[in-house]
Amino acid sequence: MKINVSNIPAGSFWTAMTLITFVFSLQPLFIRGQYYKHFTGEIEGGLKLSMDIISEGKMVHGHYYYFFHDHDESGALRTGKIIPLSGTATDNGFSVSEFSEGISVFTIECAVNDTCSGTWKQKDEKKPLSVILTEDYSDGSIPLCLQQIKKQHPLHPGAGSPVALFEALLLWACEGSGALAGPVNHAVMDLLSADEETENPASAGDKIGNAFINSYILATEGIENMENASSFNWENKYNMAVVCNENGLLSLRFDKYVFTGGAHGLTMSNFVNISLTDGRPLTEDDIFIEDYSTVLEQLLNNKLRKMNGIQEGEWLSSSGFFVDTISNPGRFYINHSGIGFIYNVYEIAPYSTGVTELFFTFDELQAILKPGFPGLINRKD
Repeated sequence: MKINVSNIPAGSFWTAMTLITFVFSLQPLFIRGQYYKHFTGEIEGGLKLSMDIISEGKMVHGHYYYFFHDHDESGALRTGKIIPLSGTATDNGFSVSEFSEGISVFTIECAVNDTCSGTWKQKDEKKPLSVILTEDYSDGSIPLCLQQIKKQHPLHPGAGSPVALFEALLLWACEGSGALAGPVNHAVMDLLSADEETENPASAGDKIGNAFINSYILATEGIENMENASSFNWENKYNMAVVCNENGLLSLRFDKYVFTGGAHGLTMSNFVNISLTDGRPLTEDDIFIEDYSTVLEQLLNNKLRKMNGIQEGEWLSSSGFFVDTISNPGRFYINHSGIGFIYNVYEIAPYSTGVTELFFTFDELQAILKPGFPGLINRKD
């Protein structure tokens, strides 16, 4: 797969595809509901879209990327980077913008058969272009169910009391996913560290929330002094997001935030990458050739140095890192462009540095990828 858009002429229609607002007018099923949807579509002129959207009711977020084939003999595939989307629900749909800014607008209405049509219009252009979007799980993707859970418990009755708050946004394979539902949901349960007796991810989230509230009750039993009340505002938040859901791959992100007093809370991230051919979680051994470790760690160290302007021969520790050589974190996601590796806070650097993410295109990893692996997820008909 060639991830290259450098040959697109500046000022062309394609380069205008930045900072976009999507406005959808949808059927009542979508309105201010909680759901996940995978869309594919096309803008007049041949620019195709792949989009993943999560609605939490009032809040809507997700991402999209565009792709097209050259009109010459090569027919080479050109794709854009993944672009985050965020916005809010409206009375008859929702509006989401790239990077919270809107220069171009999609106005879409959806029919009962899940086929959506409308227009795309740049902010300063008079003529809109037609758009078609379809909720689509035919390209090796899978429908996902979404559930939000919220539990809270005040330290004392009355206004102003410290509170323990548990919130979760969970995704899992719906019953209509057939044979894939079992293995996909088992992988999600492992991600949540759920016990074997738990029936599904939703019940796992419920149990986790109850355990957190019970821990708060035990830890604060008998406390009457409210001078340092803020330290008793506990939070535990679970959030899942779709990284990729197409062409036979499901990549899910899981973020966990915990605050139980102290200077600040702590966020930890993890991922699961699942083959939608057989429901099997993918490991690095499925992706890379034998004896890949040394090369991969060199690539990781070189990328970290480049991102932070650290020259060869300089110590990483001189730039605030805990170590002078980083190892493979064993924590990664896959999307249509490549593979990203995540180091959580305190893993290689202090809290102030935040999460460290090192992303590689498939071309950058070509030397250690198994032959044909990118074909799993970059197939576009």
